Amino acid sequence: MIKLLSACTEEIDDVAAAVDEILSRLDLENNQRKYSAGIMQFYQEFIDSGVVKAVCDALPFDVIGQTTVGTLSNVSAGQLQLTLSVMTSDDVEFYAGKTDRVADEAFGPVKKMCAEISKRARKKPAVVFTVLPTLFTLSGDDFVAALNEGFGGAPVFGAGTVNGAIDLSDMPVMYNGECDPRILSAIALVGPVEPKFFVSRIEEDNEIEQKAIITSSNGNAVFEINDMSFLDYMIKIKILKPDDPHATRRNRLVKMTMTITRADGSTVERAFLDLSPEGYGYFCGTMPQDSAIIVKNVNYDSVIKSSERAVNEIAAVADGKNVLLVSCLTRMWALGSKPDDEVILIRKGLGAVDCVYSGTYSGGEICPCPDINGKSVNSYHNATLVACVFD
Repeated sequence: MIKLLSACTEEIDDVAAAVDEILSRLDLENNQRKYSAGIMQFYQEFIDSGVVKAVCDALPFDVIGQTTVGTLSNVSAGQLQLTLSVMTSDDVEFYAGKTDRVADEAFGPVKKMCAEISKRARKKPAVVFTVLPTLFTLSGDDFVAALNEGFGGAPVFGAGTVNGAIDLSDMPVMYNGECDPRILSAIALVGPVEPKFFVSRIEEDNEIEQKAIITSSNGNAVFEINDMSFLDYMIKIKILKPDDPHATRRNRLVKMTMTITRADGSTVERAFLDLSPEGYGYFCGTMPQDSAIIVKNVNYDSVIKSSERAVNEIAAVADGKNVLLVSCLTRMWALGSKPDDEVILIRKGLGAVDCVYSGTYSGGEICPCPDINGKSVNSYHNATLVACVFD
């Protein structure tokens, strides 16, 4: 059984005060069990001030983490804070690791890390928690596929790094206080853990355009849809206007998502990541050529409806358990002038249940979901709210 401890701080400038606040909230002397590991989310400035490194140095166990634009837990919620969730147990062991710096492919570094963790763990993990780098040149699908193969199909749950900059630049992954935008970190849990997973997407009634076909793409870059250039197609379906400047086009595109039909017939959400100077669309996940797509609008109502459905499903099984949640940054942007409303809804719903929860925003969500035959497969999502419930 795992006990989940949560601590947070908004103290960016006073490193000693931040460390003291985290340690006092955790009360490890009374709460820590035989095995422990931590997951940390934080605003970028906590790295710059030295707080992230100092907190990790003060802890007697491994910690993975990421930059984000907001966190929530039983303790607190906010955009400019650091949240640490500590898993501690007498019968579940935790094995952490990180990859070498990733260059132009994910499989080599990720499988090397998996092999190193597996050698120490000696058993297949019950679940793996991970933080992926969000890179313009590599798809999140590549990392998930490598983790899936490297850990022998063990369920993988986690988040991609993100920050508040519109260009999504400088988004480090953290491992034991060291931050690097081109590494992946992970914790493998070995022992009696039976996780349950939830994926909540934007409703189908938010479709802007019925099925179209990606007629030219490479990896996560889309060049043509229905034999039209990516830009021309976006103008045709009225997401963009012909005279929009480049920056306005990017701002409009981040508020839509595409549902991709994969080779096995299952579907997955893809969020817009960037627009190249040539007008190509870059997405967070792989966009296979000849795939069918449905374009959806992501707005306030669609996010809240999706969140309500997810919270009701999670709360129904969360009593006495731990809950980790990840929500896509696209959802936060879609809430417009009320960016905290999803967090408020989650805290209200889970606050009515006897559970310990912690959550963050991401640049991509990693969570198992059923394929067309009902088999659970590790998948990379966008524009979703995902959760892992465990005890």
